[in-house]
Amino acid sequence: MPRDFTKYNFNGQILGKGRLVLAVIKEFVKQNQPTLAELFKAFPVEVQGRKGLFCTEQEFNEKLKTSDDVKKRFFTKDDEILDIEGTKVLVSTQWGEGNIADFIGQAESQGFYITELEGDGLSGVTRIWKVSHSPNSINTEQRMWLEENSLLAVHKNTGNGSVPCFEQMSKGDIVSLGYGNQVAKIVKVISDIETQADSPLGNDWLLRSYETIKGLPAPIKYKGKHKRWSPRFNGTSWEVPKNEYWMFEEEILQPYYALTLKDLGFDSSQISRPTNLSSSVEVMNTVSLNQILYGPPGTGKTYHSIHAAVKAAEPEMFNALGIDESFGTTPEQRSELTRLYKELYNSGRIRFVTFH
Repeated sequence: MPRDFTKYNFNGQILGKGRLVLAVIKEFVKQNQPTLAELFKAFPVEVQGRKGLFCTEQEFNEKLKTSDDVKKRFFTKDDEILDIEGTKVLVSTQWGEGNIADFIGQAESQGFYITELEGDGLSGVTRIWKVSHSPNSINTEQRMWLEENSLLAVHKNTGNGSVPCFEQMSKGDIVSLGYGNQVAKIVKVISDIETQADSPLGNDWLLRSYETIKGLPAPIKYKGKHKRWSPRFNGTSWEVPKNEYWMFEEEILQPYYALTLKDLGFDSSQISRPTNLSSSVEVMNTVSLNQILYGPPGTGKTYHSIHAAVKAAEPEMFNALGIDESFGTTPEQRSELTRLYKELYNSGRIRFVTFH
């Protein structure tokens, strides 16, 4: 059987099948701190087939007694082994085409987002990214210096997958550069990661040079869809998935820059808008707008009202957060929900009314 070199993007990492599975499982454990039963329920044996997705260290050692070949079937390095309730758990390395498709479907049902890349996913393909120079971390003087020197910047300790995304960029890639929730420029990456001796940001920032394709006379507040690659999402850097290039064109390129994907050198005939999209109204109709939240003080009614309000007012924004409601929200998701709620409240779209 020919070797499969397919690569996948997960949280800014470019990974083959086995490493993808390991990364997803480790992230699930990090976010949810599950019991063994909860882990097996979230990723049942059916997604792997008869070989099984997991193996405890004790089971692994028993298998070694009958076949040394088992060493190739599971990740075995110390930093690859999971610790679940004091039990060491090994993750399978054996993934065929059908199995990996089932696993990705299961991972997405848990709120994870995975993109299959063309070719080896590392070179030869122009990709599209977002970079935000947030006023919360870059002051006016620093931003002006970045503009004068045509530089993109991401702090080396930035979370949410931003640093791996920045590291994976290549010369020739397209970047939507913004300032917080504003759009500002469409640029092309023209360097590897570099340093500047006179940088006012210090040595902890990763830099890349760019050339401007088209800039706005002044930054404009973005009012389009809430996607992780859009200025409305509270993150520094992210890749636009290829299956959403059409949306990037509709939400950013055309309304703000009067550009198309074709203008940027993409074969737009291969990047078309899906014909079976559900409208926002159809998504809205799946959410019950009449809900009663009840319980004594301190049981979370206020938080759950925020959750329900954002879901009802902006279902696309809510869906973009990837919340698995059977497991609850992560700290990052809760923070973003609160930020969205405040934005909707301040714009007059959400109100709290108390009856006595």
